Amino acid sequence: MPSQDSTRWWYAAEALVALAVVSLPMTLGGALDWSVALLVVLAAGALLSWAVGAWKHRRRATWHPFLWIPVGLLGVALLSQLPLPPSVLAVLSPTHAELRDFSLVPLGLERWRPITVDAPSTWRAIARIVALASLAFVTLQLGRLEGPKRRLLGVVAISGVIVAVVGFGHLLAGADTLFGLHHFYGSVPLLSFFGNTNHLSAYLALSGSVALALSVDASSRESAIGWGALALVCGAGVFLSFSRGGIGAFVATLALVGVLMISRRRGGVRGAVPWLVIGATMLFALSLASEPLLERLASVSTVDRLKQTKIELWPMFWDGASAYSRAGMGLGAFELAFTRFQTSQLDVTFTHPENLALQWMSELGMPLFVMLLAGVGLVSLQLWRQTRGALLEQVLLLSLFGVALHELFDFALELNALPPAVAVVLGLVASRESSKLPEPRRSMVRRGGLVLAGAIAGVGFWAVSMGLPSHRRAEDALAEVVKGGGDVAPIRERALTLIDRHPADWVLYALIANHLAAERTPRDALAWVNRVLFLRPKDARAHTVAARALLVLGQPSQALLEYKTAWVIGDESTLDEGLMLAAKLGSWDRLLVDTPGLLTRLWDRTRKLNRPDDGRALLDAAQLLPLSPAVLLEAQVLEVWQSNVRGDLASVLSRLDALPVESTAQSELIILRARTLTAVGRGAEAITQLDALARKAPQDVDLAMTLADLLAKEGRPAQARAALDRVRPFVTGSRARSALFQTEATLWMQEERWGRALDSLQTAARIEPGVPYLHYRLAECLERMGSLHSALDEVRKGRVLDSPAGAKAQDAWVDRLEAAMTRAIVPLDSP
Repeated sequence: MPSQDSTRWWYAAEALVALAVVSLPMTLGGALDWSVALLVVLAAGALLSWAVGAWKHRRRATWHPFLWIPVGLLGVALLSQLPLPPSVLAVLSPTHAELRDFSLVPLGLERWRPITVDAPSTWRAIARIVALASLAFVTLQLGRLEGPKRRLLGVVAISGVIVAVVGFGHLLAGADTLFGLHHFYGSVPLLSFFGNTNHLSAYLALSGSVALALSVDASSRESAIGWGALALVCGAGVFLSFSRGGIGAFVATLALVGVLMISRRRGGVRGAVPWLVIGATMLFALSLASEPLLERLASVSTVDRLKQTKIELWPMFWDGASAYSRAGMGLGAFELAFTRFQTSQLDVTFTHPENLALQWMSELGMPLFVMLLAGVGLVSLQLWRQTRGALLEQVLLLSLFGVALHELFDFALELNALPPAVAVVLGLVASRESSKLPEPRRSMVRRGGLVLAGAIAGVGFWAVSMGLPSHRRAEDALAEVVKGGGDVAPIRERALTLIDRHPADWVLYALIANHLAAERTPRDALAWVNRVLFLRPKDARAHTVAARALLVLGQPSQALLEYKTAWVIGDESTLDEGLMLAAKLGSWDRLLVDTPGLLTRLWDRTRKLNRPDDGRALLDAAQLLPLSPAVLLEAQVLEVWQSNVRGDLASVLSRLDALPVESTAQSELIILRARTLTAVGRGAEAITQLDALARKAPQDVDLAMTLADLLAKEGRPAQARAALDRVRPFVTGSRARSALFQTEATLWMQEERWGRALDSLQTAARIEPGVPYLHYRLAECLERMGSLHSALDEVRKGRVLDSPAGAKAQDAWVDRLEAAMTRAIVPLDSP
């Protein structure tokens, strides 16, 4: 066989590996469900191509100890899919057994369950393990040749450059959608294929580190400069992603590379490359986005601020990991299994704990986590010894260390963009042979090896078929069925089929609970709500559904407690329902909790509903309960406002005097005191107090506007304008600026200086052109000045913008202006 034919299968394998590295980021950073299928197809193709080439040309396969890690994980994942008797499940995973007994058995789903909480997610994890292990194995073989090694490393580096350049292009164009087609949920500072800045920074950091490795090990100065420039491009993308974890890990990686270069006493361009890349990257990024970047980095500048980031979530994630400490919740099952333990950021779905150690603990359990950690440590030590003296491989190993460091604060390895690149780099690092270590074990690839490669690919394809569709597709499918309506029985059967596949997905239970509540079957709805609350105890919507079901079942007191629980969690959409129910029962004390803020919001609702008696009853109940000093002080402040609602001005002043000084310093209470003093005939005293406070706090717009209003009522427009001039630099926002100019116009009108008033009103109208009231005021001013035609134009403009009723109310004004204009016209033939 010609020599060129002897490697064509390996060229195909190399091309498929490169295609996996380049194409997976384009699947929205590997976030799309079908990206795992693409990964398996490319990895299986690469494995089979290499195996066929090796079998046809009688080549040997190399094995490295790091491959035992994915093999072990694969075995654990497969074992976690085995159905277990309830008694065995209760021993290995008590939390999962509790889920089965509470949620599934009453629904008739009594079959044996595996250890994994969500089998489809674990099947997808199995597919990923098979694919990534295949890529690592193939690159381990290809990396023994210098040409494929350099080419694959170049692909990793250039793929990151492509991602960064796409981001820069969108940044320069000011685009908010990817290629004008896809809009990510939320805004990202650097719009690229990645919808998450942490995933983006992790991918660019690895690519930049690989480019740096090629630069420091380049054979010529020109190559070193070229690869260094690519590292700079990726590094700039890391900084512009504003990912604190990504920036920190990337800088740490570059610093370690620099220290490595110093320890090897490498001089010249290649020795200076790491420091040049660090400095140039930071300068370039700061020149483009210095303010947001520095603000982002300042958020972790101290230990206290660091604790206020993702680290504060670690205890919550630890609770979830501890509950599954014996055998884990199953690889890939974290998103569904963790909801029972989520106590904060309830509007966020945590797909991963954003900490690699906590993720391994959660999904594998503590014994297997310790074994995995030991295995990773031993493999890392062997790889470092194996690459000693090899600059390229040592820098690549440091780039992998940077990825692991980033994974302690974010997550990117759990999607499908970064892992193929990591597998390729790891395989290429492991392919380095050391003369100081025993020669790696090699085996001839025979027909059995070809069959084994086919079997491995088959396992990957089987796992993909078992793992798709995902639980999100199941939720969408059930939502569509529920939306279609119809009999409850077929909807329930469809729900049971999906729940049997995803038993920990609270959304499936919630869809049925909401449907049953809408169908006015409260007892069944309540049973399903209890399952939702079992899986997601802090779900406010479920508590609301439970409250309404309890009302139908004749349990109003319990319903009131469910309403209150929903408010405490954060859903206050049912405040009115709860207040009406409390008024009906006379149970105001059941509404209150010892948490500052809720009492104020409840009282505000009574005022907006024009129910002052309910507000009085609410405050009376607060005085009888053993509440914290903060809530009692809140009740005292509300007593002031309650007196103001009743019009008891003397009580307002006396209650204000009884409040602590720090409470009366609130701007709203200061203004209330001033207006109350004015109302009881002590306007001069109110102005004196308000003027002194406004001068101490010139940035307080409300104080200045109130002072100007009181001065105007006292007939002192010049002093009122002076108060407005002091606060003018601090007025921001179109509505506030418009209000300032309108107040200024009122002051000029008070002095009958219509021209100055007209200027102020025109400025306000330019700021808020769609407000009809401003056009009416302009018309009034113009009419006073005798400009009847202009006044009529402004009235007509206001009517166009006004409601039909508001426009109709101006008919008399229009008639009067038209009549006045007619009288003002003098006939040309008159004497």
